[in-house]
Amino acid sequence: MSLKGKASNPLIQNMKLKEFIGWFAAVIFPFAAMGISMTTGGGVIAALIYFGICGWLLRTLADSGMPYFNPKLRNVAKQLVRLAFVCVLFLILILTEYEFKAYPVLEGIMLVTLFVLPKGIFEQLVTANVYDLAGSRVKLSGYAAGILSSVMMYLLYWDKFITVSLMNGLVLILFQGVLNFFTINMYRKTKDITVCCIIQVLFNLAVIFFCGFGSIPYLVV
Repeated sequence: MSLKGKASNPLIQNMKLKEFIGWFAAVIFPFAAMGISMTTGGGVIAALIYFGICGWLLRTLADSGMPYFNPKLRNVAKQLVRLAFVCVLFLILILTEYEFKAYPVLEGIMLVTLFVLPKGIFEQLVTANVYDLAGSRVKLSGYAAGILSSVMMYLLYWDKFITVSLMNGLVLILFQGVLNFFTINMYRKTKDITVCCIIQVLFNLAVIFFCGFGSIPYLVV
């Protein structure tokens, strides 16, 4: 986009508007995803609309490039060590509490294609977008909104498909919130979310193949 175009972009000029859009996306769009899922009778359409708007569209409106494939690992070495420690703790918990769940081949492929990969690619993009917008004036506000967006999506949307007890569901929410926190920290230093997207994909695989996923209501579109 030209410099003239950037100068006329209200999302760049108006900090209050950016902050409002960030919080609006964090709070309202999870409700919208729930409503679309209930209306259509399935989950894929709602998830794709949510990630399309809060992921791709917000990134486009904010006039920012996609934050992938330039991780600058040296800049976030300490963050990576801490995140690895959290992931190991989560892995131990998963292997201790759950057994591997098998799916029919076609169903497993569809879940990986329509849940694991899209959520892995776009979940942390939504976090970065919400942080950029809601935190345009106060960074702490961006952290809060970025983490809240995933918590809201779990409670209002993903909880309908992930088949775990309330207590174990809270563990999943906690890990997702911690991952979002690390995503924002690393994004601030590198403007990249590649590493956290990879971890998100692995997390999604753990949810599918160990915690359990009600695939039929999700895949019915």
